Amino acid sequence: MLRHLAEAFGEIYFLLFNIDFMTIKFLGANREVTGSCYLLENKQKSKILIDCGFFQGGDKSQARNRQKFNFKVQEIDAVCITHAHLDHIGRLPKLVKDGYHKMIYAIAPTIDLSRLVLEDTVKIAQEEFRHTGEHKIFDEYDVVRVMGLFSAAEYNRLFEPAPGFKVRFRNAGHILGSAFLEIEADNKKYIFSGDLGNPDMPLLLSASAPAPADVLVLESTYGSVVHERGVSRTVELQEAIEQTIKNRGVLMIPAFALERTQEILLAINGLVENKKIPHVPVFLDSPMAISATEIYKRYAKTHFSRKSLQDLLVDRDLFDFEGFKYCDTVEQSKQINHTPSPKVIIAGSGMMEGGRILHHAKRYLSDPRSTLLFVGYQVAGTLGRQLFEKARRVFIHGERIAVHSRIKSIGGLSAHADSIDLVKFAEKTKTSLRKIYLTHGELERARGLRKTLLKSVKAEIDIPKMGEMGE
Repeated sequence: MLRHLAEAFGEIYFLLFNIDFMTIKFLGANREVTGSCYLLENKQKSKILIDCGFFQGGDKSQARNRQKFNFKVQEIDAVCITHAHLDHIGRLPKLVKDGYHKMIYAIAPTIDLSRLVLEDTVKIAQEEFRHTGEHKIFDEYDVVRVMGLFSAAEYNRLFEPAPGFKVRFRNAGHILGSAFLEIEADNKKYIFSGDLGNPDMPLLLSASAPAPADVLVLESTYGSVVHERGVSRTVELQEAIEQTIKNRGVLMIPAFALERTQEILLAINGLVENKKIPHVPVFLDSPMAISATEIYKRYAKTHFSRKSLQDLLVDRDLFDFEGFKYCDTVEQSKQINHTPSPKVIIAGSGMMEGGRILHHAKRYLSDPRSTLLFVGYQVAGTLGRQLFEKARRVFIHGERIAVHSRIKSIGGLSAHADSIDLVKFAEKTKTSLRKIYLTHGELERARGLRKTLLKSVKAEIDIPKMGEMGE
């Protein structure tokens, strides 16, 4: 009965009955994958925000991003960021624009990558304004102010970002600088998973083992999915390239600039160095991915896996190989069209919401000799999701495009943990675990993960809705 009362009256219930416990307000990525945001308040009335991300996918996402925050921005005492993906940092400039002026904590590479992502978001917004007349949610000045508030946290060091909150950043193994958070408040221990990495990917260090906790907020992006593993994943990529060469077509890979691009380049480098694929031109057509790759190189010594560091002793650049070319400028991008097939094009954006991949898709999706290869999650409502679900016709830049190319995906190249690894992560916290909240996943996958977790974890498991409160 009390639970139904809580669902009906939300904050009123917690104010009346749970004043001695830390509360969690779920403000994004609830029964969906984007818009991550959690508001935490302890009994000392200190408030911290974990992530402040963009909603993505579908016509309503921009309207949601423009909405007024449903909390008093000036009352937030600190912000902690798990990693630099847009769905975790995209609304930070709006937060600052609306009055936030205190510290934003993140691991150092996350700060560097956040600048890239947010500056790119402003550029995209400027392009949209020219086409639609829709005003930007924030501008360059707001991004500059965000960057001035960042403070570099260290992995494994406990600190107090606000009175009554102790926070420790732990390596999440998702992308460079990613973290899950261990939080102590009101005599309880909480873990916020952020996005957990795929431990089978070779480039970065795998996620740290979590400590036991009372409450776990766990992502469920691939909650009911099991990825392909190492050899299978590499073989599938090799086969996709070989098929493209045989057909004299084009292999288009829409890739996220952070992590997916670097893992793909590493994999192709291995295929080329070991002479497992014939010579083929490979283009990285993404200015942001090019800049991100340079940031990855800068942090190699402290964040790359042992194997990657060993490989660097033999190969000074893991992201370069014969036939590979960066395409930074628009003119370089256009020159790809004049390179005869077969060829491989890696371009953003990863969910085909914008970026140069759209120009290549517009040109080659109608070609039955070509292939579109997905290597990351496709959010509902995006062009990528339409094509992933085998749409035979799509609209790009207002033009109707018939889809005759092959559509493939390699889940094992995803940067996210799969169902097996999510369960393993939860099991490591279970000594004192009494509550799990599943977020950052579509409802079907969250339900699948809950069903699996209930077999091995004795804790109450909820899948909260947007705006609900937890403890």
